[in-house]
Amino acid sequence: MADSEIKRYIEEKYKEEEILEDYVFSQCRNLAEIIIPTNLTRIDAGAFYNCVKLNNITIPAGVTNIDTSSLYGCANLTNVTIDSENEVYEIDGEQPGIIYKKENGVRISLIMLAPMANEETVKISEGITELGLSALSICTNMKTLELPSSLSSIEGSAFDGLRLLENISFPQGNNKYTVQDGYLYGNNGTELIYIVPTKTQIEISENVQTIKSFAIQNRNITELIIPNNVTTIERQILRNSTNLKSIKIGTGVSSLNSNFKAYAGIQAGLQIEINSGNQYYKVVNNLILTIDGTEVVTYVDTNVQTQTIPDGVKKLALVHS
Repeated sequence: MADSEIKRYIEEKYKEEEILEDYVFSQCRNLAEIIIPTNLTRIDAGAFYNCVKLNNITIPAGVTNIDTSSLYGCANLTNVTIDSENEVYEIDGEQPGIIYKKENGVRISLIMLAPMANEETVKISEGITELGLSALSICTNMKTLELPSSLSSIEGSAFDGLRLLENISFPQGNNKYTVQDGYLYGNNGTELIYIVPTKTQIEISENVQTIKSFAIQNRNITELIIPNNVTTIERQILRNSTNLKSIKIGTGVSSLNSNFKAYAGIQAGLQIEINSGNQYYKVVNNLILTIDGTEVVTYVDTNVQTQTIPDGVKKLALVHS
């Protein structure tokens, strides 16, 4: 569909409707400019997903809900305009491209960082309490990120897709999160939130009990050792870890998400070992099973052409995305 045809489609379809639905213009790779009709109030998830030529979007005053992933993959976006009378969203005046959500006129969360703010150093305003889903995902040049002391909530995929990030810091401190040598921790160091993706080796601290979703997005590592102190592994912790060949899981893991690896980003040939002292999981015939052998949690290597389900299995786990 040509750019002019999409504009006409929007003008006709959304004369009276108020919502741009999920992925409605996903993969419209020739779309360069969007002017959102004034009657629209909501822009849903992935509405402009991978519109790679989109460089100009205008958001009217009436929009009160923008999903943080609505512009995911719009890598050439150079101009976002938000009507000055919009009471919910605004653009950062000093770093154009940072879109903030407001409450009673006060910025409370960063929902998106568009590419025109794609500098090597990005500073998030004090007062911001939340980083939304995929908030920083299209800032491919970012090397240094300064976070505010007010930050109290980080959505799992806030850092999704960053490749060059080297440094995270809280220049004024923070009561909930700490950073040590590129490792971002929460809950007094017991939760591993994120590791900057430029590390060539990963060592998980002996204090960590939970590895949070999307924590390790690293194209450099070939092996990951999960120590015995870790008890919980959440979903997609290894997203985009395209060179990973080996995972070794310790004795302590008692909660393992069935999609902990995010297979879309891992090449065939993966090997997984689970310590024989683990009382909850084991590896049998390219499958991770519960220790009693009655449930398949997930598979190991995508390259296997024939998979045999062992006798005794009663349940195949749902994959949690």
